[in-house]
Amino acid sequence: MKSILFIFLLLSSINVQSQEPVKNNNAIIVKGVVFSKVKEVILDAGIFIDDQNAEDGTIITKRKGYCECPNKEFYQLIYYIRIKDSVATIRGQFSSAVQLRLFTNRTNTDDKDDFSPVLYWKDKKSAYHYLFGIMRDFAKSLNGTLIEFKTL
Repeated sequence: MKSILFIFLLLSSINVQSQEPVKNNNAIIVKGVVFSKVKEVILDAGIFIDDQNAEDGTIITKRKGYCECPNKEFYQLIYYIRIKDSVATIRGQFSSAVQLRLFTNRTNTDDKDDFSPVLYWKDKKSAYHYLFGIMRDFAKSLNGTLIEFKTL
């Protein structure tokens, strides 16, 4: 009986560790973190904070580029993070105006309306997939106790 319980616990822990995002997940949940730790990791990663409120547990970062390609604005990412009860909810947005500029003569603006939510796509060649991967790496760097992917 004990061996069956042990195998069940082993398999359930593997299931938690091997969770993968599904298409259209737009949030990463990290359990076991606090506001000061999240802020420290953001700053250590060279990301600047645009707005923060420790009382509400919210952090919004400034735009940061993640591309070493000729169009350095292509992968501009903003994090929207909410930390409550040792749980961080991480969402991201990237500049859709930059995406549109590739196909039209539209100029890029800093208007928040020109940004689209980062969603998980299985297509590895998409900007969405690439940026969700960056968000996932950031979530792992928080060293929380559990990471989950959700559609909120």
